[in-house]
Amino acid sequence: MKLDLNLIKERLGETSFKEAYVKGDAWKGYEVKDENNDIVLAEVSCGTDAEFFANARKDVTELLVEIDRLGGNLETIYQLTECVTTKDFAKRSLDGTATLDINVTRII
Repeated sequence: MKLDLNLIKERLGETSFKEAYVKGDAWKGYEVKDENNDIVLAEVSCGTDAEFFANARKDVTELLVEIDRLGGNLETIYQLTECVTTKDFAKRSLDGTATLDINVTRII
């Protein structure tokens, strides 16, 4: 299954809230409410589920940022290794001058 990151970003942008919080307790149950306290987003009986729902929008946003960052790093790696073509490496291998030394210490 391939994720459609653009669709996920679109759905994230269309949500009716930016932040959510948990209100309630184990006796009465928990509500996940929007930042203005006027929309109940979820009602659950488990506090950890409520916390998961309340933090989901922020967590998905941060995951999408990290995916974009890693994708940029991957593109950089492709660009760095593009100069070492198999044809050039094979040619130098035949005459004994081929060396392949790639040293990438850290890409941020």
